[in-house]
Amino acid sequence: MLGDYDIIHGTFFVCGLTRDDFTDLTPQQMKHYEELYHDPQLFFLLGKTLCVEHTTPEGYAQFMQATRQPPHQEQER
Repeated sequence: MLGDYDIIHGTFFVCGLTRDDFTDLTPQQMKHYEELYHDPQLFFLLGKTLCVEHTTPEGYAQFMQATRQPPHQEQER
């Protein structure tokens, strides 16, 4: 079971679990997890505090693009 400070990163799937196999989720569980994981979240440290910001898929893509660009270099004179 995930706790308050556990982070899921990347692609994942959610399913039920019996004693020895995976199983379907109930309709209530499907609704709960779809609402919980529908939109991406950004995690970052502010000092020693783990912060989370809920965002849209578009906002997440924009943030990821901005953080992957090489640093701006000064032009030669």
